[in-house]
This record gives sequence, structure tokens and C-alpha cells, in this order.
Amino acid sequence: YPYLKKEDPLADKIIAAHIWIETSDDEHFTIQLMMLSHDDGYATLEKDLAALGGQIGGKRPNVVRLRDDRLLIYLDEFASQKEAETFIGRLPATLKSNQPLVIPLKQARTRVHRTARVSG
Repeated sequence: YPYLKKEDPLADKIIAAHIWIETSDDEHFTIQLMMLSHDDGYATLEKDLAALGGQIGGKRPNVVRLRDDRLLIYLDEFASQKEAETFIGRLPATLKSNQPLVIPLKQARTRVHRTARVSG
């Protein structure tokens, strides 16, 4: 199970992200969108993504809590690296400034296993 703080406000999102990362297609890609140092940064990110609406095509941010309590944000799943790179090209400058990175989901899964906080 993913690590959750006591009464973690992001519990549902973190659990959903762990299910996503474990069940996603190894041949697909994701965008490592950013790392946040505080939970409140995630609320701001959600508002920013909601405001983008159609511009991000309904892509869902996936939240992983790391051992040091930072939040790693992956942006959904893409069938190809090219599709993910094209998507990054459409992001607003504010999100591009975080230097989003396209990575294979298999690599993202390995990173989550290695660096995410887990319990149980």
C-alpha cells in the first residue's frame, strides 16, 4: 500500500495513482510533470489543470508521495512518446517551466517502487 499521512487529504488520489502505476501498460509513456514540496501545492496544481480544461484533454494528474513527503506528479498515460511530447508542447509556459519529462511507464513504476513511501 502507498504511504499515507495520518488522515492524509490526498489519500484517494495517492491510492488511485498506485493502482494506475501498477496496472498501466509497460509499453506506454507518462509525463513526469513536476515535484511538489507541499501538499497545498497540489491543490493549486489541480486548479491550474482544471482551468486548462480542453487544453489538456482531460488528462489526469497522478500523485505519488515520496519518502521525504514531496509529491511526484505524473500526468496520465500516452500510447507513444511522440504523443506525450506533443502534449507537452501544448502545455502553458507555467507548467513547461517545471521541465516536464516523458518517461516510459515501466520506468515510472520502477521509480515509484524505489522512492515512494509505502506501508503494510
